[in-house]
Amino acid sequence: LQRSALEGSARRASLVRAAFGVLLLAFSAVAISLPDGGLIFGYGSLLALMLAFACLAPLVTRGTVALLLALTGRIIGVVGRMALRGISAQLSRTGLAIAALAVAISMSIGVSTMIGSFRGTLVHWLEETLPADVYVSAPGAVARHGARIPLPPLVDTACAEHPDTLRVIANRFVELQGPDGDVRVSVLTPATPAELGIPLTDPRFETGPDLDRWLDGTPPGLLASEPFARRHKFEMGDTLPLRTRAGTIEFTILGIFRDYSSDLGYVAMTRTTFEHFQSAPGSTSVAIYLRDGADPAAVADELRTQLGDLPGLRVRPTRSLRDATLEVFDRTFQVTEVIRWIAVIVAAVGVFGALVTLELERVREIGVLRAFGLTRMEWSGVVLIQTAGIGAVAGLIALPLGVASAALLAVVVNERSFGWTIDLTVTAGPLWRGFAISVGAALAAGVIPALRMSRIPISEALREVES
Repeated sequence: LQRSALEGSARRASLVRAAFGVLLLAFSAVAISLPDGGLIFGYGSLLALMLAFACLAPLVTRGTVALLLALTGRIIGVVGRMALRGISAQLSRTGLAIAALAVAISMSIGVSTMIGSFRGTLVHWLEETLPADVYVSAPGAVARHGARIPLPPLVDTACAEHPDTLRVIANRFVELQGPDGDVRVSVLTPATPAELGIPLTDPRFETGPDLDRWLDGTPPGLLASEPFARRHKFEMGDTLPLRTRAGTIEFTILGIFRDYSSDLGYVAMTRTTFEHFQSAPGSTSVAIYLRDGADPAAVADELRTQLGDLPGLRVRPTRSLRDATLEVFDRTFQVTEVIRWIAVIVAAVGVFGALVTLELERVREIGVLRAFGLTRMEWSGVVLIQTAGIGAVAGLIALPLGVASAALLAVVVNERSFGWTIDLTVTAGPLWRGFAISVGAALAAGVIPALRMSRIPISEALREVES
């Protein structure tokens, strides 16, 4: 009677928790819609979303079990029906285990989807920002104010005079004083943003009057990276005052471009614009466009041999540079794989704990059923089907929660943390893997309780009934 009363209270409480979960969902939606919510509200929205689904888990469990019984009741037989009904009948135990497992699996799905989306966005960005065939960059040493030390003049000469060189675009990073401190400025060879590998967020710039203004520098204009624009709350058309040798000049922000190289961001202008107010001799990197049929790797080796006396000089073909960038990206996120598995293991331990508790509480039930003729194998089947059901329900709850978490991480948290725009891409891989891991973790947690329950002697169980 005490157990039935407890489960009755658990079923009634599931309705209250579900109502609270709906309120948490509403709070999550409001938190991410605030225009100036900041990072705290972004993480608060993610936390509220997780708690909301955890609160909804018991009610969803009851509904899912009822649906499964209605669809498969005649197919799975008596043992299967006992197993599925046991999930709802022991909701005070199974509900919490399902919620914990669902949240852990959803985190795995969400982080995997976010990383996959980030990587896909990065690959597309690299294809746009590295249009040349070979890139030469200065050593890692930096001068005062963080600007890289420029390349020696002979580097520019060697790159321009190579027989396979079709065109050279030079870049020089400098620092200028802005209203909120130093501003990193990329000074580029005059060319269109597409030729320079600058992916604009508004493509109308390429055909509008601002393109001519960008190329000739009158009146002065520049392009701002997304992190810089978001950090300083700039939009297209705003002005940015920068202190030059000719005094403080108001530069118009002609466009905004995507950049994932830094969360601080920078601005870009042509050398024509910059030299109206200040000189910037030399370059810190050179992009080399080769003639048709030229081998970028061979040209890179030749330049590396020719400029071998310069320590630390980096001469890399575009493909090598892309591969190196993606290798750093993959290595950076390796630790998240460990964190995800730890979360799944902890959740599986929670399922194991719930099943062991059920084992202690169901000794009487086991004794009665065994006395009526239920075999040990059939009782093990009850427990394993029940654990598979727990994993399946948790996996079903984790699928929408994981996708929603990925959207919050990619679109809200990343943007508010780093100013980056990530194109969310949901693929089937993380979803089916998450569901499979959920079922597998629950089954693994149920093996030992299933064996222990099946080995309880009938006499001991019946003595428990008599007592």
